[in-house]
Amino acid sequence: MSFFEIFIISVVEGLTELLPISSTGHMIIVSYFLGIEQTTVVKSFEVIIQVGAIAAITYFYRARLRHVVRLWPQLLIAFVPVGAVGFLMADYIKALFDKPVVIAWAFIVGGIILIFTERVLGPRDASVGTDLQDVTRKQALGVGLAQICALIPGTSRSAATIVGGMACRLSRQSAIEFSFLLAVPVMLATTVFDLFALGSVMDQGVALMIVVGVIVAFVVTYASIIFLLAFIQRFDLSWFGYYRVLLGLFLLISLT
Repeated sequence: MSFFEIFIISVVEGLTELLPISSTGHMIIVSYFLGIEQTTVVKSFEVIIQVGAIAAITYFYRARLRHVVRLWPQLLIAFVPVGAVGFLMADYIKALFDKPVVIAWAFIVGGIILIFTERVLGPRDASVGTDLQDVTRKQALGVGLAQICALIPGTSRSAATIVGGMACRLSRQSAIEFSFLLAVPVMLATTVFDLFALGSVMDQGVALMIVVGVIVAFVVTYASIIFLLAFIQRFDLSWFGYYRVLLGLFLLISLT
């Protein structure tokens, strides 16, 4: 990949990682339209630069993390389902990354579910529902099971966990913040897995490409956290649902 392509993909990762619109789906689609072949190196790059997002989340919530130690078991419980299914079905899931039509339909279906969730659960006052520090293990498991859907590229890990959280009676704010925190173990696990897979082709050029991607992803992800938390103070998440549906329809038309 050229420096321009590395920069664009890294910006897309940072912008979309925590928004309920699928970072993986966006990176694959952008790569498709830029003519970037989805080689093993490119696929691994798109996963490994999530380290920048992990660092941004950890830094943004550094104070909160020290005060929510009791949430760590819940985060582990929520991580286990997707970790187990992702490990067992890794090859099948990777194959879906080469199918833009699957991603387009995932955008549409996920968008409809997001709109439906906001219409059914959103009307309750934002303060109604479990607060972040009071998330139970049962609720964490519900979020974790919902997260399995995000293994389909285009679904969005963030959307799946936020919808799962709201369905488990977390307030919208708490569902979003729990989703942010849950991203850390999930992305860390996938990054380590892909680093091992990339080991045989790792050289100075690939390493430099990853370093640049991680730095750009960190800066943009940090800004996207601030944006989303400010956004939900004035609007609901259905706007992201409408965006997903329109983007999915555009992709279906473009691919035919």
